[in-house]
Amino acid sequence: MNKKAFICLGIDNIGNNFCNVGLVRYLSTKYEIIYLAVSEKYYLSVKEFYPDLKNKIIYIVFNDSKIIKDEYSKNKMENYISNSDLYIDFIYKKKIIKKKDRIIPFITYTYLNLNPSIFWEYFYVPDTDESNKLFELIDNIKYAFIHSTYSQGQVFKINEIEKYLNISKDNTLIIDPNINHYNKKHKYYELANKFIYKNTILTYKKTIINADKLFLTDSSFFCLASQLNLKCKEPLLIFRYNNDLHYKRNIDWLNHKYLKKGLIRPKFKVIRK
Repeated sequence: MNKKAFICLGIDNIGNNFCNVGLVRYLSTKYEIIYLAVSEKYYLSVKEFYPDLKNKIIYIVFNDSKIIKDEYSKNKMENYISNSDLYIDFIYKKKIIKKKDRIIPFITYTYLNLNPSIFWEYFYVPDTDESNKLFELIDNIKYAFIHSTYSQGQVFKINEIEKYLNISKDNTLIIDPNINHYNKKHKYYELANKFIYKNTILTYKKTIINADKLFLTDSSFFCLASQLNLKCKEPLLIFRYNNDLHYKRNIDWLNHKYLKKGLIRPKFKVIRK
């Protein structure tokens, strides 16, 4: 068997890449080689997902993820595409399936006539040395992990974090990978600062798993956390868009649709403003 698959999905953000982990790992059992298109911006993060598949995956790195905002240039990848037995493109998102029917994150699987349970069943991303080292900084410290932003701005602020989690940032360390919520004189400032802008998202894996409190927006961090065995028993989620359509497109994910018996995933409580 020397079958090859070319995958051009999720180039534009790291969250989509998390949603396609199950797909990539499933296809790696069916195809000898996976050509995986990825933006240069996210290459290091995505490569970290699949160290066990280094002999299976060939990364096709784009200099700029904006390439997928326009028409995807098949000529650029013609050699890979022409030699592939399966070609999966991103174009269907806008041209084939209506927005109201793009049920996140199962759209890719149903579009390919695959069992959507693959999303859950085949998900795996490894622990990393960097993740373990970062967590060692806060082992035995009570903390909340929050992610209050997405690519276009901030979704919720510190006062909402304290309100919904019923905590005070003075007594509970708040870790946010994008924002230090403390002033420079605060006792937690230096420690919180050590968690800002790490190179790859998997660096935060162990910190997310062991958080006493978790409060996220529907960003890449939620895409990761939704697949982990969390210590936090009631993680919270606020959607970036406060409308019924966005809620309905995500509800199957939140309700663990297609999750096979025996697999355990965290149940997020949605806060709707």
